[in-house]
Amino acid sequence: FYKALWNTIASGQVWHGELINRRKDGTCYTEDMRITPVRDSHGETVSYIAIKRDITERRAAEESQRFLASIVECSEDAIVANAPDGTILTWNRGAQALLGYTAQEAIGRHVSMMISPEERAHAAPFIEKVLKAHAGSQREGLLIRKDGRRVNACITASSILNSAGEAVAVSAIIRD
Repeated sequence: FYKALWNTIASGQVWHGELINRRKDGTCYTEDMRITPVRDSHGETVSYIAIKRDITERRAAEESQRFLASIVECSEDAIVANAPDGTILTWNRGAQALLGYTAQEAIGRHVSMMISPEERAHAAPFIEKVLKAHAGSQREGLLIRKDGRRVNACITASSILNSAGEAVAVSAIIRD
């Protein structure tokens, strides 16, 4: 690793990468680093400038996000998220098993694609209620699978809030 780093900067190129470093107190942290050769007026490398950034917290947050995404994807429950206008944003394997649509077929379409015609009038008010309440809400409804079969489902929905506390989406867990 260090041989490649030194070969890069010794050849006059900029090196950029991540490494584990140690603080003065002995604890380790992940660091994003860019090392640039500094040249004199004759073009000879006379020193190097390293710009370093501690990315330990960012890496931990990314790992946590991957972990949670894995839980959702592996769940046997159908877990779907949609935008306030009803556009489907996420679709897990449980949703595919329950409703028959792949994620590629569902994402970007309106939630009405999986709601029986007689239930569609309830979809928008339910989404609005969840978005305004900033809390969970539950209802039973009749859904339609890709193959046309009907499924009686229990839908538990919650609003998804952004960092400002505004509801930006709805997450629903759907069970047969």
